Amino acid sequence: MRTKYIIGGISIIALSCVFIFFQYQKNVVLENESSSNNAENLIGTSTSTEDIPIKEVAQTSDVSVKKDSYTVEQNQNAELVIGSNKVSFQFEEGQTIYEVMQKLQEENKLSFTGKEYPALGFFVTSVDSLRSGEGKNLIYYVNGKEASVGISNYEIKEGDIIEWKLE
Repeated sequence: MRTKYIIGGISIIALSCVFIFFQYQKNVVLENESSSNNAENLIGTSTSTEDIPIKEVAQTSDVSVKKDSYTVEQNQNAELVIGSNKVSFQFEEGQTIYEVMQKLQEENKLSFTGKEYPALGFFVTSVDSLRSGEGKNLIYYVNGKEASVGISNYEIKEGDIIEWKLE
């Protein structure tokens, strides 16, 4: 019987320790957010950099938050190379080359044509000044390696260099 009370007491102490640990973590996060907001408020009113108590410098980047979701997505960067033309762009995780090229075409940063094949996806026949024909096709490479899937299936990754070649 005594063992039951000892085990029960130890369980209560362990649960209390876990609760205190999570409360501490929550306070650390809130404290960091609070100090971040204070630094942001001081930036607008300060007349010299000596007045701003900044502990660390963070790299800036574009961030978007999806509505009705608590995940934060950070825009990522990649590059499209078409002959001597280079187009840097930002994309969201999960976007395909086809989706990004459509967006860039809408923004007049490039032009491309092609045909959709139900079983294969979208097949590019021209991109900017490069055009398929005379026994040559447009092939795209990702980071120097020939792609093994079509542009409507390849999800771009941070830092990818996508290059179109006529072969």
